[in-house]
Amino acid sequence: MPDPIIEIRNATVAIDGTEILHDIDWTVNAGEHWFVLGENGSGKSTLMNLVLGLTWARTGGSVQVLGHRYGSCNIQDIRKQIGWVSAYLQDWTLDHMPAINVVLSGFDATIGLYRDPVPAETEQARERLEGLGCGKLLQRRFDTLSSGEQMRVLIARATITDPPILVLDEPCCHLDFKSREQFLATIENFASDRDAPTFIMVTHRVDDIIGPFENGMIIKDGRILARGAKAEVLTESLLQQAFDVPIRIQRFNDRYWPHM
Repeated sequence: MPDPIIEIRNATVAIDGTEILHDIDWTVNAGEHWFVLGENGSGKSTLMNLVLGLTWARTGGSVQVLGHRYGSCNIQDIRKQIGWVSAYLQDWTLDHMPAINVVLSGFDATIGLYRDPVPAETEQARERLEGLGCGKLLQRRFDTLSSGEQMRVLIARATITDPPILVLDEPCCHLDFKSREQFLATIENFASDRDAPTFIMVTHRVDDIIGPFENGMIIKDGRILARGAKAEVLTESLLQQAFDVPIRIQRFNDRYWPHM
């Protein structure tokens, strides 16, 4: 049996007295790639906050990540082992920083660079950017990059310490069609590598879900509507329940394309 890398049991999360997540049970094994799908406000981000230790389950629920049970471990140490790529991180990153400094900040999981990096770290950051096709962007200010370039820089930042888990939180929401497809191609190549981390993609778009993401979960109103193999989860019936609209699905090139 593969080892669970994330294990959540009976987790209910309430914020300001309102339940956001209800009785969540979820196991992610090492080497699996998962998508978490749902409409805006369904509870997807709260679930990721639970994984990151940024919010807590009520008494009776448990969260275990990388073999450590939250509440009896150093959460900060666990967070440093989870890479995080989010379109919203673009708004928090210091815009005046050169791209290589954004990547270097990933060593300490900080928003901004607060120490002088050692030469080996700088070389590693350069190599990571070059590997993502961003070798010419090293000294470019982050705010002068296109949205697609910014996302590739954030991938380099998130993976600079080779974390065992990589969370993609709505990574395509600010991207135009071309940039989105280029970004997804980058992720597909990365996730297909035998040494890739465990990927978790959070999205509200069915057509963001690319080939390597063979396991998935749909969240509806804070509850798990469906969970399992991709083909069993991305059915027209379940998607209609998730989004409250009639949906037809066309499969092409290992992608699921919805239309009404």
